[in-house]
Amino acid sequence: MDPRICSQHTAWSAMTGILIAVLLFQVAGSLRCYSCIEEGDSGCSPANTPVVLCVPPMNICTEYIQTISTDSFTVTRRKKGCSLGLDKDYSTVTSNDVIYHTIHIRACSTDYCNTQLPSSTVTRPTHNTTDPAIPNGMECYSCLSFSEERCSSQKTEKIKCAGDMTRCYEGNVIVSVDDDNASKPIYIKTCALNDSCTASYSLLIKHAMIRQQGSCCSGRYCNGPLSSTVSTTTTKITSKSNSQVPCSSLSRLSLMLGILIVTVVL
Repeated sequence: MDPRICSQHTAWSAMTGILIAVLLFQVAGSLRCYSCIEEGDSGCSPANTPVVLCVPPMNICTEYIQTISTDSFTVTRRKKGCSLGLDKDYSTVTSNDVIYHTIHIRACSTDYCNTQLPSSTVTRPTHNTTDPAIPNGMECYSCLSFSEERCSSQKTEKIKCAGDMTRCYEGNVIVSVDDDNASKPIYIKTCALNDSCTASYSLLIKHAMIRQQGSCCSGRYCNGPLSSTVSTTTTKITSKSNSQVPCSSLSRLSLMLGILIVTVVL
């Protein structure tokens, strides 16, 4: 063999061996976390929650649960995975006359540790309005869904408004969490107080941003067809990505790399 070719081959073999050794060292020390996203489905059921290896520098397992309620409906979003940061445990409640929102965020730094948050949802407290149980003659469409189609007038329920709820509301809310790069709007239709008909607002709380926008109208079922005047576009919050590698894939990769190392050494 040409000495130059032999030298190049030896150099490439050495570099490959070093890179493989570094990779295997990182994989061997990676944190193992559960990973899933659930949005009104069974996305975080045991059968749909695989274990992943967190690729450095990801150093914590995370889980959070968000619950949003109106007078008629409740939806829950859950997420588990890898992230970068410090251990934390944080919960908060925010509300207005349209929605009641709870969020619980937890991060930990040991294998398989992101399984502690409860699966139960929180329902919205009853409004303290005048004669809240007495219908006032107003009737509106009502829905709360991750699906815009689900909130079309043909698929929403009709409800009788009570107490001081004399207007119909239509809008959406987006909750962005620190490590959430896939925030989606939740679409809302319900009865509302006249004082709650602000076009939009944003609320920054620890580890999260809540953006709500919508409008009210007068007249029975006036919040029917999804209004083109209600914007569903918001500026995304820049967030850290969750780099994850499935265990099964890494096992196959490690086996192939092990064979390659043996080949290089021999």
